[in-house]
Amino acid sequence: ISLMSQPVSHYNIVCIGGGICGISILRYLVLSKSKEGLQFDNCLLIEKESSIIKGASRGNSGIFHTGFDSNVNSIEKKCIVKSNELVLDLIKEINTNYNRISNLE
Repeated sequence: ISLMSQPVSHYNIVCIGGGICGISILRYLVLSKSKEGLQFDNCLLIEKESSIIKGASRGNSGIFHTGFDSNVNSIEKKCIVKSNELVLDLIKEINTNYNRISNLE
């Protein structure tokens, strides 16, 4: 399925991959434009499958990675903390259910 109506050079953002990461990054950038004064008027999502959220994203268990085994000051830990904040904001925004269950220690 092709919905691209312009050459790739026409787009401000080209996101490759329609899994949860690709869609989330594209959504974040598009919604950030008004806050940061950026110009993302034309965006393109390229996905090889017939629809989005296929492959690994389709089988998501819904478990957040907490970074319990990450180094405190690592980039990995910072990304995990930020992604957890963003997903909690999204849960509130789309008004969906979420049950926080602590890990077993």
